[in-house]
Parts: sequence; C-alpha cells; structure tokens
Amino acid sequence: MSTSKKKWYKKWWVWVIIAVVAVGLGNGLGDSEDSEDTASSSQATKETVDQPKENVSKTNVEEPKEEADTAPKVEKAKKEPKKEEPKKEVKKSTISMAEFDSIENGMTMAEVNKIIGGKGSLLSSAGSGTYETKIYQWDGDAGWGANANVTFQNGKVMAKAQFGLDK
Repeated sequence: MSTSKKKWYKKWWVWVIIAVVAVGLGNGLGDSEDSEDTASSSQATKETVDQPKENVSKTNVEEPKEEADTAPKVEKAKKEPKKEEPKKEVKKSTISMAEFDSIENGMTMAEVNKIIGGKGSLLSSAGSGTYETKIYQWDGDAGWGANANVTFQNGKVMAKAQFGLDK
C-alpha cells in the first residue's frame, strides 16, 4: 500500500489562494488613477517628512513683507443698493370645460388661443414643414391637476384631451 502524495500545485487550496491573490492584484492595478494620486501624495508627504524642521517652517509659512505705503489710498465709491422692482405676475391662461368643448377639429392655433384667452405651454413637437405635430397644454381652472391638451397637426387641431375640468 503505497500512498502517492499529490504534488503541491495539484491541491485545490493552492489554486484558491492563487485566485484570491490574482483578484486582489487585479483590483489594485485597475484603479490606476487612484494609485497615481496616492503615489504622488505619499511621495510629497515623504519629502516633507524628510526635510529638516527649519526648512519646513520656512517653506510653508510666508512672513509678511513690509513695504512703504507710497500709493495713495483711493476709497471706493459706495454703491447704492439696487431697488428691486415689483415682479410682474404673469397670469397664465386657464381653460374651463365650456372653452374646451368649443374647440373643434380643424381650428387654427389663433382661434384656439382666442377661445381660451391666452397661449398654452408647448409640451411636444415632432416633424417639420407640412408634417409638423405640436401638443400644447393649458392648466384647468377647476383646481390642482386639471388640464387640457390640444394636438395640432400642420397648424390645425387634430385631437384634444382633458383631465379634471369641471362641467
């Protein structure tokens, strides 16, 4: 009964150790930017530590220089605080259910704006020229979240939708 002894490189735990070391080296080498920064900062620290204390204090601290005050001092003119004009509140036009109902397919943007009493917000625009589609939105006067959307294709109403407008 002879027991044959496995060679060291054929044992499973050797390969586990090699894999762990390889992963560790791969992670360490993969961060080249960090390692360069760390190397340069450690080198700077080493240089500072290696310098004698006298040199360190002289290089890091500048002593104030005394110069003759030859230039005449000029006082800066004090600026008056800027008076703020009251902000003009831009009233957004809102849409009611009656106005929404009066919008019909084929109307132009000018006709829709006249019915609602103002321009809406452009939500989306696609295409150009004769195949241009734009969607405008108006906030509803019924409350929070109420709105209406009108889709224009080639400058004419093609579709409309509303949410939360009161009748």
